[in-house]
Parts: sequence; structure tokens; C-alpha cells
Amino acid sequence: MNTNNRFGFVQFQQRLARMALHRRELGAARAALRVLRTSDFFGGALACEGYFAVLRDHRSTEAEIREAIAAIIELRPAGAGVAP
Repeated sequence: MNTNNRFGFVQFQQRLARMALHRRELGAARAALRVLRTSDFFGGALACEGYFAVLRDHRSTEAEIREAIAAIIELRPAGAGVAP
């Protein structure tokens, strides 16, 4: 997937997660974000590794998941189309 397509894909997944979170559908929001990777965001692993770890850990509490989702949907996607 080229950079432009990946950028759009990341934005789309963030929008899906935002809508699901608004509807209190944590499972759907979690699923939308699990397909993303740390390299999809500015700051890479430093910016979001902990949040993705929460999403992937079946022992995470609902509050931890909600917090991680809220943080990931606000992260700035890396790639084309993003002004510095």
C-alpha cells in the first residue's frame, strides 16, 4: 500500500473508531484500530505503543480500552497530506 493510500486508510479507521466510541461500541472501535500499527502515526512507537498494547491485551479494563481508543483517534497519521 503506498503512502497516500495508507494515510487515507488510517484516517478512515480513526473515523470508524470515533463513531463506534460515540455509540459506546467499544468492541467495534477496538477492532477498527487493531489493524493499525505504530508506524502509521507521527512519533511512531513512542507516541502510541502503550495504547496499542492496551487494545491487544485481553486483560485490559473497559476504562483502559476507552482511554486508549480516545488517545489513538486523536493521533496524527504519518504520511502524505499532513501539513507539518
